[in-house]
Amino acid sequence: MIRPSSGLPGPGSGSGSTHPRPSPSAERKPGGDDSAAELLDRAWDLALDNGSLAALAPAGLALIESAWLAGDISRADDQITLLLERTTTPGGSLAKSIWTPAEL
Repeated sequence: MIRPSSGLPGPGSGSGSTHPRPSPSAERKPGGDDSAAELLDRAWDLALDNGSLAALAPAGLALIESAWLAGDISRADDQITLLLERTTTPGGSLAKSIWTPAEL
């Protein structure tokens, strides 16, 4: 049987939490991190270079979420459009007719 390291409580140890809480200074600030936009843009550029949906989806969705949280979803129109085009059934227009960037 593998036992957890001495610093971590194991099953049935009675500890209510096995994950330490971050210090207050490490917690997310309401305004967000100034470098986040730069990192998200870089991730999107790398995903575009890669071209695969496996790269585009997480990078695009992160940018979409960031824009939504900032209250400016229109800045993610390019990502929304490209991801809808890549995930819509060939020959189908159901996703586009239900959910278009203008409606977000």
